[in-house]
Amino acid sequence: MQNDVEVPERVNDEVFKLLSNRLNLQIILLLSSAELYPRELARILGKNETEISRRLNALRRAGLIECKWRRIGERNVKLCTSDISELKIELQGTNLVVRYGRRREKSLRQLLLSRSLVEDAPSVDLFVDRERELEVLKKRRCVLVWGFPGTGKTMLLARYASTYRGPVFWYHVTRFSDYKHMLWRAGVYFSLLNMPQLLKYVTSERVNLGVALDLFKELTARTSTLVVIDDLHNTRDRNIIFFVKELIEKCRVEVKISSRVMHPELLSEGLYVLKLNGLDEEAVGKLLELRGLKLSREYVKFVTKETLGIPILVNMFINIAGEDGVERSLDSIKLSGIPSIFEELYSSLTYQEKQLLMVLSVLENPVPASLITRLFGESRARRLINSLIQRGLITSSAPGYYLHDLVRRNLVYEPSAVENFLREAASYYEEQEDFMSRLRAIELYLKLGDEDKIMALIKDRIESYSPDYLHHASRYREVLKGVLRWAKNPVVRGLALSELGRIEFFTGKIRAAGELLREALKFLGASHDRRYVACRAFTLELLGRVYVDLGLYGEALKILREVIRVSTEIDDAEVRNKLLFVTYADIARLYTFLRNHELVITYTELEYERALEVDDAIFLGYATMHIGYTYFEAGELGKAQPYLEHALEILVGSWSDIPRAHTHAVLARLYARKGDFDKALRQSIYDNFREFALFGYNVQ
Repeated sequence: MQNDVEVPERVNDEVFKLLSNRLNLQIILLLSSAELYPRELARILGKNETEISRRLNALRRAGLIECKWRRIGERNVKLCTSDISELKIELQGTNLVVRYGRRREKSLRQLLLSRSLVEDAPSVDLFVDRERELEVLKKRRCVLVWGFPGTGKTMLLARYASTYRGPVFWYHVTRFSDYKHMLWRAGVYFSLLNMPQLLKYVTSERVNLGVALDLFKELTARTSTLVVIDDLHNTRDRNIIFFVKELIEKCRVEVKISSRVMHPELLSEGLYVLKLNGLDEEAVGKLLELRGLKLSREYVKFVTKETLGIPILVNMFINIAGEDGVERSLDSIKLSGIPSIFEELYSSLTYQEKQLLMVLSVLENPVPASLITRLFGESRARRLINSLIQRGLITSSAPGYYLHDLVRRNLVYEPSAVENFLREAASYYEEQEDFMSRLRAIELYLKLGDEDKIMALIKDRIESYSPDYLHHASRYREVLKGVLRWAKNPVVRGLALSELGRIEFFTGKIRAAGELLREALKFLGASHDRRYVACRAFTLELLGRVYVDLGLYGEALKILREVIRVSTEIDDAEVRNKLLFVTYADIARLYTFLRNHELVITYTELEYERALEVDDAIFLGYATMHIGYTYFEAGELGKAQPYLEHALEILVGSWSDIPRAHTHAVLARLYARKGDFDKALRQSIYDNFREFALFGYNVQ
C-alpha cells in the first residue's frame, strides 16, 4: 500500500463508525475525484448543507479527508479533498487496526471496486430459471426486455447487472422523470468514478442534449459501464426516448432496457427485443420448492395456469398458502383467479402493513427508508419492510422502497385513511433543502389541499433565486399546472403563474413567458400582503428581461426601474441583494444593446456591489467577469484584464464550470488582441471545448 498510514488506536472506533455509513463513503468518493466545498457537496448529494458540514468535520478529524480555507472574493470558503486510495482493516492479536493508503494519481480501477455505492439496482434474493434470457443479455449489447407487469423484467436485469464485471448505471424511470434528471443522476454517477465532466456540464446554465449525450457515451465507453433503463414505459418525456434511441444507435455501449411497451421508435438493427413470458411449469415448481412449498405435479400445473407463471403472482400464492394452507389457497384461486390471489394475501396483512402499502402507493417511488422510519418508528418500520419484501409486495433499491405496479393497480383504499401519514411525509420533505424534496412536499400538500403550505414553498423557491428547479423543469411544470387547476387563492395562482413563466423563459419560449408573467402580476399586484413583495418584484424583473430580449428597450427600462423602487420594500437583505444583482445585470445588458458603454459600466459596477453582499461565489464571479467583459468590449484592455483574472480566482470553488469557461474565453480574446498569443492559446485549451462553444466563441 502506497504511503501506508496507521490510524491511531484512539480513533479506530470513530473510523469504523464513519466507514459504516453510506453517505460518508459517497463523500469520500466524490472528494477523491474533485476538490469541493460543503454547499457543492450538499447540492450533488441532495442533502442539507449543515449535515454535510458536520460529516466533513468528522471525516477530517479521522484523517479521511483534508480541508483548507481559501479566500474567494470577499469571503473564506472551506474546500475539501481526499487522496485515500485504499482502506484496510487488519487483525492484530485481539485488536482491530485500520490502515489506509494515499495516492497522488487517482485510480479508476480502485474506485470501480466501490461500484455498489453508485448503483440503484434492486437486490435479487431469489431467482429461478431464465438461463436462456440471461444468455441473450450476455451475448447482445442492446436489448429491450418486453413483457406484461409482474413477469420479472426488473429482476432479470438486476440479476444480469449483479454478474456484470464492470460498473453499472441503473436508472429507474417514473412518470415524473425527465431527461435533465436522468443526466443529473448520470453526472453524479460518473463523478463517483472520478469523471466529473458530465456533472459539470449538466449543472451549467445552458445544456444541449446532443452535447450531453456525446459526453455520456464517451464516459460510458471509457469505463465499460453497463447502462440499464428500467420501466421505460413510465416516461412522459420524449427526450428520454430520444436519448435511449441515440444510445442504441450503432450500439457501441451496452444498454439494457425494461418496458411493458414495445416502443416502435426504438426498433433498429442494433436492438434485440426479448419477449419475457411467465415461468414455465418446471420453473414454477422450482420456485415453489425454494420457498418451502412442495406440491404435486398436478397442483404445480394448476398454479402455473392460474397465475400465468407470473413470478409476483406465484410468490403471492406462496404467501397465501403459508397463511391459509395449500388446499384453501387452491380453492380460492379456482373461484376468481388473479384478483383473488391479491385479495387473499392482502386480507392476511396486519393493519400497519396495509397502512405502509397505502403510503407507498400515494407517495410514488421510491420512498426513502428514513421517511418510513419517521412514519412508523425504527424497529416497527424495519419489521414492516422485511415482511412486505418477503411477501413480494414491495421492492428495495438504493433510493428507497417502492410498490410493484401490479400491487398498486389492485390496491383500493380511502384517501382519508392515510391523510395523517401524508401530512407527516409532506413535513419531512419540506424540511429537506434540496429542490426535489421541496417539490414532493408541494405535491403532497396539493393532495391535502393546503394552500398556505404551497404558498410558502413556492415563495421560498422564488426568493432563493436558485436554478435547481431547471433540472426538474418538466415535473415542476406539471405540478404548477395542477396547482392552477385547483387553487382559488389569487396569491397561489399568481405564484404558480410566475414560476411557469420562469420555466418557459429559461427553456427558450420568450413570448409565452411574457404572457404568463403578465398574468401572474395581475394576481400578485392585487395582493397587499407584504410577505409577497419580493415574489412580485422577481416576477416584474423577469418580465423586464423578456422585454429586453424582445427589443422593447423603453418598456423594459421602465419595468426594471420599478423593480429597483419596489426593492426598498423588501426586508430580507439577502433576497433584496439578489434581486438588485440580477436587475442591474439586466439594465447593463440593455445598455449593451444600445451601445451606451458608460452606462453599461455604471450598472455592471452596481451589480458587482450587490454580488459582494450575496454569499455565493457564482454571483461574485459572474459580476467580476461582467465588469471585465464590459471594459473589454469598450476597448479598455488594461482595465478588463485584472477583473477577468480575478474572476477566475473567485470561481475556483464554484459548482459550475460555465462562468469559468466563459471567463477563459474572454481572456483568450483579450490576450490575442494584446498580441500575447501564448497566453491566449493556454486559455483556449484550459477547459472542455464544448463549454466554450456554448457562448459562440472561436478562440482558435
